[in-house]
This record gives sequence, structure tokens and C-alpha cells, in this order.
Amino acid sequence: MEQIWSEIKVLLVPSLWLEAWGIVVVEAQVRGIPVISSDLGAIPEAKLGLSVLVHINSLTGEGTEEGEYIVPEQDVEPWRVALTKLMTDKDRYEELSERARGGTASWLTKIDDKALESWLSQSTRPKTIRSIGA
Repeated sequence: MEQIWSEIKVLLVPSLWLEAWGIVVVEAQVRGIPVISSDLGAIPEAKLGLSVLVHINSLTGEGTEEGEYIVPEQDVEPWRVALTKLMTDKDRYEELSERARGGTASWLTKIDDKALESWLSQSTRPKTIRSIGA
């Protein structure tokens, strides 16, 4: 995978879904790859306020009789503008690349695996039921 990541200059994530988390966004940013993504679901959170968000019309759940999703009409112009600006402005690219790398690395160092482990342990314990007036 590192060979593939090393060849990517900008990652486009035009997700139509309400993603629960965009791990690919974090993977790109920690490598200093600026991300242009849709503004749906938790992708903006995964981006940690870094890089560029573009509005996209999400899937509505409507489908055809054959079971295919109907993809709403999209405006690709904001994507073209964002990508062109990023690829033609070297200073902007370098700024976003450094912010992506530094911001994501900083966020990763703050993850507290002990807190998650404690929460998971407590959530699997049986609940104690107390009777009143017994």
C-alpha cells in the first residue's frame, strides 16, 4: 500500500453515503496527502478540520425496480475548481499537505486506548438491579 500512497498527490473522496467514519481520509492525511471530500456523514470529522469539503447530494434510498440506487444529479464544478486550485498553487498545496500531516499526527497521539478499553470493559459487565424497599 505504501507504494500506492506514495504516488497519490491529492485524494478525492466524493462519497454519496453518510459514512460513519472516513479512515481513508485519516490514512491519506497522516501521509501529508491533502483530501478533497464530500461534506456527508462523519467525513468532515475524520478530516479534523483540514483540507477541502465540497457539497454533494447524498443518496436518498430511492431505487429502481431492479434494485439499483438512483444517484442524484451532482455539480462537478466545485470539485474541478478545488482540484485545479490545489494543483496549480504550490504554496497552498504545501500548506495543506503540512497541515494534514501535522494535524492528523497530533490527533493520533491523543487517542487514549486505555479509556476505550475501560469503556468496553464496563459496557460488557452485567447490570446490577436493586430493589427498592426490600
